[in-house]
Amino acid sequence: YIRNVKTLGIWAVGLVGGSYVEAPKVVNGTVAEFNVGYLPSRTFAVDMAGFAVNLRVVMNSTAVFGLHCKERYAPET
Repeated sequence: YIRNVKTLGIWAVGLVGGSYVEAPKVVNGTVAEFNVGYLPSRTFAVDMAGFAVNLRVVMNSTAVFGLHCKERYAPET
């Protein structure tokens, strides 16, 4: 469940990208690759509905986001 995510959680998403399901492939408790239809070569090939980040992680981070994304890698609109 989303409420049990301590840091980052990831799960399968159905009916996305022309596939019945897109999901991470997990080996020994670690995500090894992603079974996705759209640009599987992306570093984190995850649909926006397929992950959650604990808000404490976000609020305690000093990370910043740039204004420009690589073509075809921009967030979904």
